[in-house]
Amino acid sequence: MRPGDALETEPAARLSDAGDGVARAGSLQVHVPGLFVGERARVVVEHASRQAPRAHARLVELLVEAPGRRSPPCRHHEARGGRCTGCPLMPLAEPAQEAQRLATLRARFGAEVDLSFHTSPSRALGYRMSSKRVAFGAPGELRLGSFRRGSHEPADMADCLVDHPEIAAAARELAAVASDLGLTPYHDHAGAPAEGGDLRHVWLKTDGARVVVTLITASDESEAARRLPGRLTRADGLAWCVQADAGNTVRGHGLTVIHGDVALALQLADVTVHPGPLGFLQPNPEVAALAYRELVAGPDGQPRAGALDFDLYAGAGVTT
Repeated sequence: MRPGDALETEPAARLSDAGDGVARAGSLQVHVPGLFVGERARVVVEHASRQAPRAHARLVELLVEAPGRRSPPCRHHEARGGRCTGCPLMPLAEPAQEAQRLATLRARFGAEVDLSFHTSPSRALGYRMSSKRVAFGAPGELRLGSFRRGSHEPADMADCLVDHPEIAAAARELAAVASDLGLTPYHDHAGAPAEGGDLRHVWLKTDGARVVVTLITASDESEAARRLPGRLTRADGLAWCVQADAGNTVRGHGLTVIHGDVALALQLADVTVHPGPLGFLQPNPEVAALAYRELVAGPDGQPRAGALDFDLYAGAGVTT
């Protein structure tokens, strides 16, 4: 099996952790972005493992479609010609997304989930309260986005539908002001002319009313940190830190509060939390609260009596 080989898959049995459809083509296991449980397709191999009968492939033609297929509402999605890879299940209506996850739990773990005991989140879009963006583009054309999955290629996220509207508005304003000022985004990604520049990342958080924006720049001699504050109207609190190290770590060093109150106040499972500009905030506090309540509940569904609960691991995959 080599890159470029064409295959016809059997119906996909489950989703991978990344949201790819996992199907078989003879003895080969094939991971295909954009393929869903129950779907068959013609695909082209892009990468074949040398250690196992496994390949990653590109979807060419759907032969059998899953129920609930739709055109993704977001213009940045790959299915609409965009480059963002952040929402792999968006080509499905929300009930179909839920059905795909249930089928995956069943296929991978033999788990049956009774949804009658669970409360669904109230919002399918606009729920993300914390968003980290990478700055890219050129002076006069600065954009904010994210790296495409498995790559160092940035994709535009302007007006992201998953972000809370307050975050989307603050990001839109910041990109426009930075472009108007001719600020230089940091270049360390694929396709960049050379490494260097100023503004590396922007970290936006909201409690639903107030917005805190943190600028992460490549050095403490930053035009972005000097010139942006007087022009930003959507940031209730503005902070700045420096990330001069190599790599993609977003958190910087030497936090400076530029203006405003940079601590938010959110209710998370009946507890008020106050995340700061570099503090962790569950991207979807509503879903995180459901998970926390389930975690501390007894057999009767009521919270157990106790003094303290600790959130020791913040990567359980329940927030998006």
